[in-house]
Amino acid sequence: MKITSMRKLDYWVGIPLCIFLSGINYIPKMFPFKKKEKDRIKRALFIKLSELGAIILSYPLLRRIKEEYSLEEIFFITFKKNQEVFKLLRGIIPTRNILVIREDSIWIFLFDTLKIIGRLRREKN
Repeated sequence: MKITSMRKLDYWVGIPLCIFLSGINYIPKMFPFKKKEKDRIKRALFIKLSELGAIILSYPLLRRIKEEYSLEEIFFITFKKNQEVFKLLRGIIPTRNILVIREDSIWIFLFDTLKIIGRLRREKN
């Protein structure tokens, strides 16, 4: 998939989807129910699809977040072309937790995205 196609997809699908999901996230806050004890954060998901340099520069942040919050697992979503850079991050993110989206075509992109959503829903438990 070309970068112009990705930008159009982000603009025409990504922005409305973020607005929609933000609205859904806001609904429970409008109706306060019985508050439960705050759970400790166990897992974190980072999404950085492109910009290889930014992934490398995020290493100190990932390390600090993992230490400060005593995270059990960190997940990272990125494009396939950036997958190899995680070898440089000295194993802070296990290989099985690097979720890869191929950008070869729109159909492969959508398939991989749906596959990742399914995986993250299973990890929720």
